[in-house]
Amino acid sequence: MIVRPELADLRPKIRHDRDRAHSTPAQKPVNLAILGGPGILSVASEKGVAYISTLWRDKPLLNLVFMTLNDLLHERTATIIDEATGAMARAHLKNYEKAGSEHTHQRLKALYVLTARAVKERNLGPMIAHADQVARERFAAGFDLWEVQTAFNVLEEAIWSRILKELPPSEYAEALGLISTVLGTGKDTLARRYVSLASKTRASSLNLQSLFTGTEGV
Repeated sequence: MIVRPELADLRPKIRHDRDRAHSTPAQKPVNLAILGGPGILSVASEKGVAYISTLWRDKPLLNLVFMTLNDLLHERTATIIDEATGAMARAHLKNYEKAGSEHTHQRLKALYVLTARAVKERNLGPMIAHADQVARERFAAGFDLWEVQTAFNVLEEAIWSRILKELPPSEYAEALGLISTVLGTGKDTLARRYVSLASKTRASSLNLQSLFTGTEGV
C-alpha cells in the first residue's frame, strides 16, 4: 500500500486502525484539500471517536483514528507530569523546593488525575473540593498564593503543549477550552479560599502582587 505524501505529516497525530478496515459506519465526504492534497476522505463517528479513511472505488485504502483529548490525557500522563515537575523546579519556588521534588511530583500527579477526571466526566465538583483543601493546607503551611497558583499554571501549560503537538487542529478550541475551564476553576477556588483565610488573620501568605508581571521593582 502506498500512502500519499500529503498525509505523511499526519502520522504523529494518528493511529492506524487495521481492525476497522472492513467496517462501514455512516460516512460523510470531506475534501482532502484540508489535509494538504486533493481527493476525498470518508469521516465517520462511533462512540465519540472520529474515524477517517481514504476511499478508492468505495474501498478503504487507509483507516486512521485521530487521538481525542481523553486519549491524550490517558496515554501521556507520565510525560505531562514530568514536564510540569521540571517547570516547577526551574521556577525555584521556595516552599516547593523545601518540600522536595518527589513531593511536588506527587502533588502535580494528584492535580492531573483530577483534571483528566473532570474532562472525562464533565464534572468540576472534585476539582473544586480539591482546590479548596489545597488552599487550606498550603495557607496553613505558609505557602504564598502565587506559589500554589504556579503549580496549576505549569500543569496547564504542559497539557496545552501536548494538545498542540498531538491533536488535530480541529480539536484545539474545544480541548484547550476544557483544560482552561477545569484548571481555571481550580485556581479561582484556590484564590477565593486564600482571600477568605487571609481576612481572618494577619498572614503574609496572600501575596497577590506576585501574580502580576511588572511588579519586580515595587
